[in-house]
Amino acid sequence: MDNIDAALWVSVIGIVVGVALAIPLAVAANLLTPRVGSYLEKRKLIRAGKTRKQALLEYNRIRAFREGRKDKYAHYFVLAGFSVLFASLFSSFIVIAALGTSGDLVKTIILFVALILAAFGGGLLGMIARTARQLERFDDYKKEFEERWGPLTTDDLKDG
Repeated sequence: MDNIDAALWVSVIGIVVGVALAIPLAVAANLLTPRVGSYLEKRKLIRAGKTRKQALLEYNRIRAFREGRKDKYAHYFVLAGFSVLFASLFSSFIVIAALGTSGDLVKTIILFVALILAAFGGGLLGMIARTARQLERFDDYKKEFEERWGPLTTDDLKDG
């Protein structure tokens, strides 16, 4: 009988606390929904503006490579050099993990760092390939850019 009385009291207290918290939370949710919605929409617009700005920087760099104002091969060499650096570090970390006698946690951390280095190196090689594609098919790239970000203005085409 004691267990039934305790369960009853716990249920009653739960209902009272639930109702006492549900009403203010429901009112607060209705009052704060427009504010939270406008905040999230503002953040989305800010993020979209920053992303467009980054896309414009890349577009202007590709356009400068195409027009011969910047050296694309120097850009390729820098990306390839860092890719080779990351690949060398990756292989060194793999050898350290294979030959090391330390614990499993240390080996796991070393292998995780090696995986990150490999991802960076592969990403840099991907940037070389993407840049080459954008240069070779510049008209298609410009069309894709304008479909995604809208038409280019004279302010957009300024370098810097």
